Amino acid sequence: LMQSRVVACMTAILSQMDDGHYTTYIETFTGTTDLVDFLMESFLLFKDLIGKHVYPSDWMAMIMVQNRY
Repeated sequence: LMQSRVVACMTAILSQMDDGHYTTYIETFTGTTDLVDFLMESFLLFKDLIGKHVYPSDWMAMIMVQNRY
């Protein structure tokens, strides 16, 4: 249940961000290692969101929203 709450919060935050937010965030990286770490963590997160069901099976609406991103 805790994992589904975290995913719901992350989905809500990501849906509020625009290109400017990502640009500002990426500009804070001090080198390519930070960028590679960010990209790897992002890809792993999306892989888990797509591959694992973090919501109970009766939460069809949340699963559909999650898969939209």
